[in-house]
Amino acid sequence: MIRQILIAGLLAGLVASHWYAHEQGKDSEASRWQRATQKAISAAIEVERTRQRGINDALTKQADAVAAINADLAADIDRLRNRPSRVRTVIGPGASCACASGRELCTDSQIIIRAEFARADTIRAALIACYEYADSLQVNHPEQ
Repeated sequence: MIRQILIAGLLAGLVASHWYAHEQGKDSEASRWQRATQKAISAAIEVERTRQRGINDALTKQADAVAAINADLAADIDRLRNRPSRVRTVIGPGASCACASGRELCTDSQIIIRAEFARADTIRAALIACYEYADSLQVNHPEQ
């Protein structure tokens, strides 16, 4: 009878130790998996932050450039208002106003041309921002 109790105790001890070892191994594997996952998440977050900083810098530069373009446009338009306006006459074929010779443009023509220059500068600033964004992505992940 003692022998059967010893065998039952030994088997119970083996089962308990096996269960304990299994649970410890499972916890160890889970924590190792969690650490690896957390490390990968941290790396991905840092890459995204770096990309976002590049995007924010490009957008800030673009906003500053557009603000400078608009300020220059407003100043130029104010300065151009002092020029003579185009006078339309019906005297004959061709241009008959003083500012139609090409040496000097009238206010209307110069404002239109200056506004187009500003529009082109705004498009150029947006294109530069796009290039900076693309370059920041290329620098962060050159293998892609």
